[in-house]
Amino acid sequence: MLPLSLSIDSYGYINYAADPFSPLTPVVRTAGYPLFVAASGVLWLDSLVPLVLVQMLMATSLPVLCFYALRPASRVAGIL
Repeated sequence: MLPLSLSIDSYGYINYAADPFSPLTPVVRTAGYPLFVAASGVLWLDSLVPLVLVQMLMATSLPVLCFYALRPASRVAGIL
């Protein structure tokens, strides 16, 4: 497993998730991903592992969801 690394932008998302209404938090991004960060437990568990696991689960389930969404139209469309 690769080590987790944070970019400069990551701290902005985590800070925005911690206190979205702070006057010190610049509003330069939408609230969707910071809410996702907060809901994944990053703030309470002080760990990025749950966030990474949820993102991995979503990334691996997306092709399956696309297949089942397109399968009623055509099995070939679902596979492609």
